[in-house]
Amino acid sequence: MKQVFLLLSGMRLIIYLILLSFYCNEAFAQVIYPYRTCNSPKELVEFSGIAKIDKNVLVGVNDGGNKPCLYFMDTTGKLIRKRVFTTIQNVDWEEVFYENGIIHICDIGDNGSTRKETRIYLYDLKKDTIVSAKRIMINEKSKQPLSKSKLNYDCEAAFYFDKKIWLFSKTHASPYKGISYQYVFSAIDKTVNISATDSISFGTTGFIQNSITGAAISPKNHIAAFISCTRLWLKFDFLNQVSFYNQLGMDFEFDGLTQKEAITFLSDYTFVVADERTAKIMGGRMYFFDLKPYLTGSKKYAKPVVKSVSLKRSSLVNFFELNLELVQKQKKISVLFFDKGLNLIYKTEVEGALKSKQKIGSALKSDAELESAKIFWLVSNNQVIYTGKIN
Repeated sequence: MKQVFLLLSGMRLIIYLILLSFYCNEAFAQVIYPYRTCNSPKELVEFSGIAKIDKNVLVGVNDGGNKPCLYFMDTTGKLIRKRVFTTIQNVDWEEVFYENGIIHICDIGDNGSTRKETRIYLYDLKKDTIVSAKRIMINEKSKQPLSKSKLNYDCEAAFYFDKKIWLFSKTHASPYKGISYQYVFSAIDKTVNISATDSISFGTTGFIQNSITGAAISPKNHIAAFISCTRLWLKFDFLNQVSFYNQLGMDFEFDGLTQKEAITFLSDYTFVVADERTAKIMGGRMYFFDLKPYLTGSKKYAKPVVKSVSLKRSSLVNFFELNLELVQKQKKISVLFFDKGLNLIYKTEVEGALKSKQKIGSALKSDAELESAKIFWLVSNNQVIYTGKIN
């Protein structure tokens, strides 16, 4: 993603960022805050991709127009070493991920959806050499030139899952619809012609808020994370859906606007996000987050449709009592039960009298497996609207 703010300067830029940051935080109620931050290496001016290599080692890349270089750093942001390549180019490096000793350098960016092919370079960390290059042709771009309404194929996010490489696009189309396409292909293929397997609109608020700039998947492979400059979307594989876009969703607002383009998981529930240095006055940092408190109900996660919730074990044997007050009508609420390790153990549904501002009590049948239930989520339209602890 090129520096979208360079056309603005001085006080105009500062005012714009303040107003947009205020607007974003007003629009999304749930804000996620980092538990720590640090400066990123100064050389990563246009930080566009990051991956975890070892317990305390990360690797990052700059995007197009910069040196074809990998930057290795520790988790305090200290630069450890650089690896500059002479056999490959940085046309538009937008993502990097690590799998089985191989760093995948994703030269996949295409702002105008005009590149006939993009590439992913495989760098063997132990051998210290590029061992392969994948050629990628997106079939939707075959008819050139594309109209402004179809400029949806700029891929800036990718990760490895289930022995496949997954690419996710952002849109530059006008009118703006926030569309992102999902592409999947075998990790062993060296040349691929691919078509979208699914699509979603992450929102129509605007290019900065809803354009996907990075993606990552957790070590246990059940949480996929997508970011824009201002927002975080999580997709959970608890329900075994084929497409990441169709999985159970949760979303957050970041607490400030910077040009965030890189994300990687550090553990099952912690991750780091990095941003560019924009106009030399902001950014250039790494932000560390912990999802677990929000997923377990230790920290509040509630969408605006929910006014109050409690779920407790009933005095009757093998029953739970749900008390729910909504401010917006929902046709159906799903209740998911987890043990303390966040393993899904049971799912049930509550339908019917879920009217605005109405309290209900619902007896949810239990069984022996539910004895270990400690956490519950409420889900509406495949989106998590509340997480909490069982009383």
